[in-house]
Amino acid sequence: MKKKTILLIILAAIFLIIIVFVFCFPIIDFKLKGESSVVVNYEEEYTDPGVEFKLFGLQFDSYPKVTENVDTGKLGNYEVTYTYQWGFQSGRITRMVEVADLTPPVITASEDKVIYLEQGNSASLPSFSAIDNVDGDVSSSITTLSYNQYYIGLDYILIQASDQAGNIGQYAQTVSIYNEDFVPSMDNVLSEGIYHMSIEGTNWVFRGYQKDQSAKTRLVLNNGKSDFEYDLVQLDTSRYGYYEATIDPSQLENGTYTLYLVNGDKRVSPSIVYYNTAQKLGRLHLGDKLVTFNYDAGLGISVDTFEYEYDIAIDVGHGDDDPGAIGLGNEHESDINLMVSLYEKQRYESFGLKVWLIRESDDCSELLGDQDWGTLQKVGWTVGYYGSVAKYTYSNHHNSDTAGATSGPEIIVLPNISKEGLSVAYTLKDQFKALFPVVDTDWTLFTRDYTTGTRYDRSSGTVYPDMRVYYANMRYPYEDFGVNVVTYEGCYLNNTVDYKWYITQEHWKDVSEAKIKAYVEALGITYTEP
Repeated sequence: MKKKTILLIILAAIFLIIIVFVFCFPIIDFKLKGESSVVVNYEEEYTDPGVEFKLFGLQFDSYPKVTENVDTGKLGNYEVTYTYQWGFQSGRITRMVEVADLTPPVITASEDKVIYLEQGNSASLPSFSAIDNVDGDVSSSITTLSYNQYYIGLDYILIQASDQAGNIGQYAQTVSIYNEDFVPSMDNVLSEGIYHMSIEGTNWVFRGYQKDQSAKTRLVLNNGKSDFEYDLVQLDTSRYGYYEATIDPSQLENGTYTLYLVNGDKRVSPSIVYYNTAQKLGRLHLGDKLVTFNYDAGLGISVDTFEYEYDIAIDVGHGDDDPGAIGLGNEHESDINLMVSLYEKQRYESFGLKVWLIRESDDCSELLGDQDWGTLQKVGWTVGYYGSVAKYTYSNHHNSDTAGATSGPEIIVLPNISKEGLSVAYTLKDQFKALFPVVDTDWTLFTRDYTTGTRYDRSSGTVYPDMRVYYANMRYPYEDFGVNVVTYEGCYLNNTVDYKWYITQEHWKDVSEAKIKAYVEALGITYTEP
């Protein structure tokens, strides 16, 4: 009897201990599912993800009490609170919910049409209105972003509007830019494919248009082994299927890639939509990579580690059946350009430098580019191709005018390159003035506007960021290859003073030596006289 009583007492004590332990010292795991702070869009349904509640490892999702007062129809901050009470223990967890305006304004045009724009002109745009889901009419915030009116082909002008929350709505206004050589028709407007490629910093940026927006489109670069995927930035998806994509080639391993657009299960190689095929990108030095573009079948690129092949690349002006300017002794500029360039090449090579010349005779048959291109386009493409792997690139020319009244050397530079980026040209500007016996021009160092032909003095270093350079031998290398070409006009061949000093007395060698010294020293080599 005593043993049984003792056993009961022991069992009761154990039970009591268990009860005390369960209610006073429970093992509880109590935590929020998801983030502790979330943002939900105005007027969108909110469903809280809940909590995780475990007692001694057992799940009891429905046990904690919840207090929720989130009203997505009113902007502001709300709390969703979960509580529990177990024995002598209690707990409380709160999730902060912000109802915010995340929807951008919707922009509408008074006319939904393609604008045809002659190159270099400003577009005459329709009127626009903008309505926001919270702020109502925000048309006063509408702005028109800058666009490249010098580009030939399909493009868009981006219209933006903002609300008080800082959301930006966009409207892509289609524009078809043309000139007398490339007049568009409705057949080549809003064609699917890539219609604009450019280089921004060390990134490759392209724009395109697609009709099918039923699924999320991705850009894929395939190297034959694997896909490298990039999201496309959709622009104004409610209206047209515009997209933008940015690729950083430094993130790609070396190899050959084919570009595809992937929409659902559909994989296509995008067509290239251009009016002027000479605007296609060639090869570019981007970061530590050399990217070469191939258009044989769709769009392909090769990526290699960048290495300079040349120290100096020289464009020898004119040649073949293009004599250029005519000197007082009936000399052809093309021959003088070649004489000067061959001399400079030999001198650079005496310093151990590697030099490329576009021609070493009067023969220009090795120019690159499409068969139907004009000579200037081919010259620009060839200079850009080789200049892309050269440390410095320049072009040798000589001048003339109608009356033979102008004299002196001229240096022509790109409008959007800084003074620091043209340090050799600015060094030579001062040296040429000191070297020549007569300099009576204010245009010693200048740029020229492609649209108007207007000259702009760049002697003070003024930059014209939105201007397109007039000269094809500079324009195409820069736009298609990212190459900064400086053009040197040695003298005016039909000016008596210039001709006598430069040609007859052979001071052209002194002018060349000034160039050679400037570039040799820029390359970190000690210059020595010939």
